[in-house]
Amino acid sequence: MKSIHYFLIAGILLSSCVNYDTAEGTPECVSKKLKTFASCGDGEKSVYEYEYQDELVYLFDHGGTTENCPTGYPVFDATCDKIGSLWNDELEGEVNGDLWNTAVLIRKVFPADD
Repeated sequence: MKSIHYFLIAGILLSSCVNYDTAEGTPECVSKKLKTFASCGDGEKSVYEYEYQDELVYLFDHGGTTENCPTGYPVFDATCDKIGSLWNDELEGEVNGDLWNTAVLIRKVFPADD
């Protein structure tokens, strides 16, 4: 009987785990930052990779909920230095001194496509 309880508890624990796998080639610091970011609010989180100012940068999308989330949509460089934030759902504005509309979407890195 005890072994059944252990299996039930193990199943519950495994089913409650959140998968933070990012797309191959995503900087490790982005994956680490995602674990903290994913705990805010209750919307579906996404991370997008863009080419911006001749570098790869990462936009964190909180899924429309902002409870306990960073204000706006934070943008980080490949070493996870925050270079700015966008302040509306249309992703308009300036980041690091230039208009964000010059950014080119490369791919969605979280959740990773299977």
